[in-house]
Amino acid sequence: MNLDLKILLVLSLCTTTKAFAQDFWNNLDFALFEPGTKEYNINQIVSQDSFFKPIEDQAGKTKPSNVYWLRADFSAPPPIEINDSIWYFRFRTVDQGDLYFLENDTITKMPVGKFDQNSKSVFQGPFSEVTLRKNSLIKNRYLYLKVRELASFENPSTWQFDYVCIYEYSNTEVQKHRIPLFSFLGVCAIIFILTTAFFLYFKQSQYFYYSLYILFISTYLSAEPLGLNKFLFGENSIASLWFSQTIKILFNVVYIWFCMAFIDVKNNYNAIYKLLLGVICSEFFLIGLNTFFLFNQYHLLNIYLIHFHHIFMIIAVAVYSIGYIIVNRVDNLSYFIIAAASIYFLSFVAQYYLPISGPSGQIFKDNNYYLIIGFALEIVIFTFGFAYKILLDYNEKLRFERESIANKTIALRAQINPHFIFNSLGSIQHLISTNNKASALKYLSKFSRFTRNVLEYSIEPDILLSEEIKMLKDYLELESLRFNGSFNYSINLDPDINPDAIEVPLLVIQPFVENAIIHGFLHKKEGAKALGINFLKEDNYLICEIDDNGVGRNFHQENNSIGKGRKKSRGLKVTAERLDMFNQLTEESSNIRIIDKKSEDGQSLGTKVIIKILIR
Repeated sequence: MNLDLKILLVLSLCTTTKAFAQDFWNNLDFALFEPGTKEYNINQIVSQDSFFKPIEDQAGKTKPSNVYWLRADFSAPPPIEINDSIWYFRFRTVDQGDLYFLENDTITKMPVGKFDQNSKSVFQGPFSEVTLRKNSLIKNRYLYLKVRELASFENPSTWQFDYVCIYEYSNTEVQKHRIPLFSFLGVCAIIFILTTAFFLYFKQSQYFYYSLYILFISTYLSAEPLGLNKFLFGENSIASLWFSQTIKILFNVVYIWFCMAFIDVKNNYNAIYKLLLGVICSEFFLIGLNTFFLFNQYHLLNIYLIHFHHIFMIIAVAVYSIGYIIVNRVDNLSYFIIAAASIYFLSFVAQYYLPISGPSGQIFKDNNYYLIIGFALEIVIFTFGFAYKILLDYNEKLRFERESIANKTIALRAQINPHFIFNSLGSIQHLISTNNKASALKYLSKFSRFTRNVLEYSIEPDILLSEEIKMLKDYLELESLRFNGSFNYSINLDPDINPDAIEVPLLVIQPFVENAIIHGFLHKKEGAKALGINFLKEDNYLICEIDDNGVGRNFHQENNSIGKGRKKSRGLKVTAERLDMFNQLTEESSNIRIIDKKSEDGQSLGTKVIIKILIR
């Protein structure tokens, strides 16, 4: 009967539980024979049972140059009792290997190593599985494996052989053990999309590096379980190994780049900046060297190179860098790097140097179980880290905006209108020349007090409403004197308002008053000129109304007052920005509303400006 040999799904990760193994899998005893430099064929091996020693008597680890014979013994209970039953035989995945079985009463071999070019196996994780029947057993009890381990130093005592009946074994049970991996990959997909979106929005390199990091670790963990290696390289397992090792080195590179950008290592931790740049360059050199070793089959050198990478490039550099950041911590962002990088580093240590119990209680190393846990915790930490950094960036941006508005405000407050100063001095000169000393002294006194108050308060962003009203009165008296009392004005304060308990931005009302006088009254030839300034309270806001009966805004549009319009708009724009910052309103909120007053026949009756100021 032809043997139906096919490789089935491997348990995806080393997360198979012991309970599952006890329910389905039956352990097999196996023995080992190391022939040294002497060559043996299968017939010699089968005829000499004395060659094989119990695995417990073996010491040391495998070497890439050595060949090892393994014999799995099916005689221990529970035996295979039904000849026609199909059973799964599972064994530790090997780099190069031949499986020897009985077919049509003849010993036949099949390549089962992941580095064998003709292997028909699909390898996912630490185990491989084949199907067999009872009459495939040599001497009705044995299967033989001839193996070589090329990519790592292995301890044969941690290997395992077992089998299960096809009627008892369910693929559903196998898929259950992929849930942690698939769940982790789902989280990675979400984080990748978010960090990519953040990079496109904020244009900050840290998000780009982290999205690359997520992409690389997802590729590394899923390359074999999802068949990516098979898709890219077919049966070329050397290329698959090179791809996995290269991806692993690359996600270390982008992780270092990310950490450097996240805490600004160049400016905050310059002592380790050059070290980390050197490590990044060395990582790329290692990729080239490792490529040469693998494809020229220098497997022992490949093993030593990868161990050097793990011990020095990851562990030593991580310990030094984390320690340096702890000692020289600059800000709270460092806590996220310290926590996440420590977990990242410990997960690699655990992967390579801490054993884990697998199916049926066997011990094995070099698994991805610790990496998934470490990566998941690290992603959680940096999720909070990104949120905190976005908050810091937002506050920093808000601070710069406040400083910018404050600088604009200071510049606006510090400079008294040159025309106002020139005209005021001209008015004083005129009063003196006409021997009107009393009026000249009065004007000069008000002018000096107004100028002094503006200069004194120019360093303060806000003042009391009572002080603002005093400065406003001084300004109106000066303008009234300058224009020979050609307009009337009034300032009205609601009785419910305590002017000594409310702060307002300095000179926030003066630009609108000046606008009403210069642009509203200057061109009005007939009728009385009246300006009313009213302060009201509405909920948590102070409402200021500047109401004039001047010529209105349409007059300047019709008469093409371009220069004055531009001057007015600059002052009003800065004032509007100051109010926005003071009130901290949303973009949809309006702090300034301008109403063009008109008669029933459409004639302009002046302008009314309503200013909304938050009461703090």
